[in-house]
Amino acid sequence: MRSPVTRPWRVALVLALGLAGPSDRAADRAAESLYAQATGAMETGRVTQAREIFERLVEDYPDFYTAYPSLWIAIGKTSDPDDTLDRVKQDLAGLARVPRRERDDDFYDAVMQGNDWLGDTDRIEAWRREAVTRRPTGRIARAARLKAAREEKDPRRSAALYESLLDQFPGDAKLGAEAAGAELDMMSDHRDLFPTGTLLKAAARLEGFASGSPLDPADPDLYVASMLQISDALAERAPADSLACAARGLAWIEKTWPASDGVEEAERFLFWPTMMKAYGTSGDWRAARRLGKVLVDEIESGDVPPLQAALIGEGRARAQYADALERTGSIEEARLQLGLAAALDAGFESRVAAFSARHPMTGAQRRRFDTSLAAQASRTGERREALIKRKLLATAERRPAAAFTLKDLGGRPVALSDYRGRTLVLSFWATFCPECRAEMKAMEAAYLKYRRNPGVAFAAVSIDMEKAKVIPFLKDQGVTLPVLISDGSIEESYCGNGIPQIYVIDPAGRIRFHHEGWLDDGYGQKRLDWMIASAAD
Repeated sequence: MRSPVTRPWRVALVLALGLAGPSDRAADRAAESLYAQATGAMETGRVTQAREIFERLVEDYPDFYTAYPSLWIAIGKTSDPDDTLDRVKQDLAGLARVPRRERDDDFYDAVMQGNDWLGDTDRIEAWRREAVTRRPTGRIARAARLKAAREEKDPRRSAALYESLLDQFPGDAKLGAEAAGAELDMMSDHRDLFPTGTLLKAAARLEGFASGSPLDPADPDLYVASMLQISDALAERAPADSLACAARGLAWIEKTWPASDGVEEAERFLFWPTMMKAYGTSGDWRAARRLGKVLVDEIESGDVPPLQAALIGEGRARAQYADALERTGSIEEARLQLGLAAALDAGFESRVAAFSARHPMTGAQRRRFDTSLAAQASRTGERREALIKRKLLATAERRPAAAFTLKDLGGRPVALSDYRGRTLVLSFWATFCPECRAEMKAMEAAYLKYRRNPGVAFAAVSIDMEKAKVIPFLKDQGVTLPVLISDGSIEESYCGNGIPQIYVIDPAGRIRFHHEGWLDDGYGQKRLDWMIASAAD
């Protein structure tokens, strides 16, 4: 590995000589090939290897500015915080000498990210202003205009800003999908200000951008998410168009999911609540009722996966089904479904009160109904819990856990072998990961529950590149469970596909359970209990 100490002056020297980077396609391809190798290594957890490649890349091609932020991340994961910040400062000093005429958007992205590492907001804004001034049609200037449209308080003015941006850059599919989606959301939130025709035009624009590259590897769910957004936005204003849009989204899922890792067949369920709303708006309550019954039955049977069930919301599904039942004359079944919805989500209690006012009961009828509702809610809850537990335990495995040695917050080495004879709950997280916050709260609660149990241990591994942020974050969140700091050596074996992730390792050192992501559906703590109990057997 080349010494980082020599980097700044070499960048400045090469640029001063006018040799700022490759001038032929062979050199471009070589730099791009190195970058692909390095990012591939990072994505699969081979951080040390990635760092070596990034080092070579910026040494040989100092004007390949995209590599600098990635290099800093790799260094941050494998070095002490002070060493990382020193390297960022050294590289920024060299980059600051790049002549203005040679500064492109990749350059500005790099220096802004570098100053973000240093916490220098004034420099970030100064670089951003320069980028917008010098490159008014560049990527950073476009992002600034999109931000301005989002932050504009006047809905009509906001729409005009979106329209201007979209009209000026019709070929930018990524920007277009983001801007068109944000515009449609804004219009949906202020429907009284925008006629149906305007809403339809915005919806058509979003669908056009999403259809341009419906299976983007960087965002495979873009098309599905866009069609779902459009269908929901139109459900109450243009129900026929909403249903047609939903049909296109469902057809695309059916066609795509068998050959795609980024699209799941279960995503079709996400369209059903919106379709129920559209059917109701159009007056076809029989169709809404049929769809509602199937959706509730699918949720109860466990055929709707936990993620999609959480996104839909069982309470919401039952409340919508209750509306359709009431509209089609099944009053008592509607009362039951609405009561179950309120049992799941107190936010529906006001709708229960309004329903009761429309369909009053005698005192005796109310007592019988309350008894029946409580019994039904209990049976439904028990059945749901049993299904979740059975499906979870069916994922159990018995593969050897890869050995590791990391340091704790006090700098003491901790090895996997130290946990032999105990069940270890090993989680991976980072301060920059929003989903990890919910996971950390659950892990902290579980740790407090089991901390006096000598047979169970917890370790939360931070994979932060900015290690200095870890302890303040833990203090702010009130986290007391044991935390280890990754040095980049563990990711390849445990969390190459992102965070948060949880492993439950049995006393013999075998991985018994592995789960990616964190699902806050009310069963998170019970899932941990079930996995810990199973691993101890």
